[in-house]
Amino acid sequence: MIGLLSISSYICFTRLNFSLIIKLHVLLCLNISMMNNSYKPNTFARVWKFAEVTCVPKDGDAGNPCSNRPISLLPVLSKVNERLAHRQFVTFLDNNNKLSQFQSGNRKYHSTETALLSVTDDLLKA
Repeated sequence: MIGLLSISSYICFTRLNFSLIIKLHVLLCLNISMMNNSYKPNTFARVWKFAEVTCVPKDGDAGNPCSNRPISLLPVLSKVNERLAHRQFVTFLDNNNKLSQFQSGNRKYHSTETALLSVTDDLLKA
């Protein structure tokens, strides 16, 4: 779950007017509530599922459809929610020793490079 700082800490660290601070606090509370509530019934806000697809030109003629690659731009809050869910899930797996010691993907301080080094080391020892 995500926590909030007290409203007084907002006031201490910013010089914005009080009404703007209250509005930001309300928006933050609503967003946090929406994200936390999306975990309970295993639902994802419908507006977070829609992406804007845009074309980014590769090398070559930008007018040629084959020279463009599609990119989907997701809403920022969907990416924030995805990142928070990922962090909670990986923390749960780490704390409960549910990941294999050989698992490299989705682990902190592990990458394809560490997996490759492990395999290379095992081959050299054999």
